[in-house]
Amino acid sequence: MIERIIGNESGGNPHAINLTDNNAKAGTPSKGILQYIDPTFNNYAMPGHHGNGL
Repeated sequence: MIERIIGNESGGNPHAINLTDNNAKAGTPSKGILQYIDPTFNNYAMPGHHGNGL
């Protein structure tokens, strides 16, 4: 299931950045294989993994 989500969200590209959706227009583009925005990524990141979501 997670592989399907990754395929749909980023095509497996860990450097994918969505610059066209509402999040991007608000200044927080979706990034990475699961297309998280930075605040969501940082909220759930394990200690030592906070950063830019990539």
